[in-house]
Amino acid sequence: MQCRERGFSLVEVLASMLVLCSASVAITAGWRLADYKELAMRLDDRARRVLRECYELQTFAPLENKPFKADGTPNNPALVHGFLYHPRAQPNAPVQNSGNYLDAVPYTISISSDGKSMELRYELPGLGQIRQQSVRQSAGFNPQPLDP
Repeated sequence: MQCRERGFSLVEVLASMLVLCSASVAITAGWRLADYKELAMRLDDRARRVLRECYELQTFAPLENKPFKADGTPNNPALVHGFLYHPRAQPNAPVQNSGNYLDAVPYTISISSDGKSMELRYELPGLGQIRQQSVRQSAGFNPQPLDP
């Protein structure tokens, strides 16, 4: 009686490793793209909320608490400049800011010369072949008179 044992050849093992490696690269790339799109969506939502808050302050707050004066200059610069994203600092990376979180994606809010609209601008970070792009959110409104 003759016993023949069969196993995998080196070529089959290498071919299966190549398939697994290319599948893991494709899955990782898809995951990074989905993560980037989720970040873009979160930044867009955060920008809308910040702009809405600034709009409500400009419309309903007392004169000394409004973000902008009657001539369109900032009354409270802390409300018209800031950061939309605060990622957690990596433990081994040099920290530019104090604390456990970094300041990323700065924004600015401006008001039109006629005082009927506000605009929030920020730079959406790039990813691989996707270049960094400037994003604008705007809100038109009919504000209360600034001077009583």
